[in-house]
Amino acid sequence: MYRNGKIANKCRIIYFLTIMVCMLSLGITSFICARKASADSDQPKEKQVSQESVYTIQTGTFKDRQIAEKQFRFIERSLEGTALQALRIEMIGSLYAVRVGRFARHEEAEQFMREHELIPQGAMVMKAHFIDERILLIRDGVISKNDIKDFDYYHRLGLAYGKEGSYQEAIDAYKEAIRIKPDADAYRDLGFIYSDLGKYQEAIDVFKKAIRIKPDFADTHYSLGVACNDIGRHQDAVVAYKEAIRIKPDFADAHYNLGITYGYLHKYHEASDAYKEAIRIKPDFADAHYNLGIAYLMIDDKVSSLDEYKILKDLDKELANKLFNVINQ
Repeated sequence: MYRNGKIANKCRIIYFLTIMVCMLSLGITSFICARKASADSDQPKEKQVSQESVYTIQTGTFKDRQIAEKQFRFIERSLEGTALQALRIEMIGSLYAVRVGRFARHEEAEQFMREHELIPQGAMVMKAHFIDERILLIRDGVISKNDIKDFDYYHRLGLAYGKEGSYQEAIDAYKEAIRIKPDADAYRDLGFIYSDLGKYQEAIDVFKKAIRIKPDFADTHYSLGVACNDIGRHQDAVVAYKEAIRIKPDFADAHYNLGITYGYLHKYHEASDAYKEAIRIKPDFADAHYNLGIAYLMIDDKVSSLDEYKILKDLDKELANKLFNVINQ
């Protein structure tokens, strides 16, 4: 009896403990679920993104948006008269993807590519999400010639071609932009291309046209001065730089280039005054300090030239040593 009683008591204890464990388990589970539900309710709701999975033609990805827009416009022109479906630029991470189409089947996308050989080489069909929120530019429907011939398009195209070094294409694009709308910015940018090609007279001509449209454009007067200097028309350069300074008095580079031009004309006192103005505006302008030191030497003021050398030692040691060597020749 005693033994059986101990067994019975032991069984009752085990039974009781089992019930307690179950109750605790349920309680813990309920607590965890309640905490999870509470945590979930505390979390900000994610924005629902509008998207669908489609087949599309990826024509390229680019780091530069302007280059992506150039690709977009190229395809737009190439497919003129075609019923386009979702030619677009998408922002994928830090890249700009140019894509065509939102096809239901892979075969449809492949057929579109075969029928339109002007789609850039290297284009490929891929499955992707069509997400409205990341589309920067999109074009649907039949494209007509009149739709794509606008000033902004050709101006941006010129900028893109110039940036990648395709100068003749940039010239053609700027000229077309100007044909549509004579514009000071387009003339100026065309002048930059001519200058890069060493066609300084052509650059001078278009800079002057830009100035006629926008007379108070200091940067264009400055660029005109640079081009005039490049073909030895130093007096014309002086006039251009002075006009840039009149419009924009704190134009340090214009003062500096005016100093260089006076140097070409052997007017060293005027050159030193121009360099001093550049330094007043931009005290750490190392090249101006160096040239001022040279100008002082040209007017036999070695003491002032040494002063510029001392300043240069803290700004540009290489230029300082170069000036010191000239001083001591």
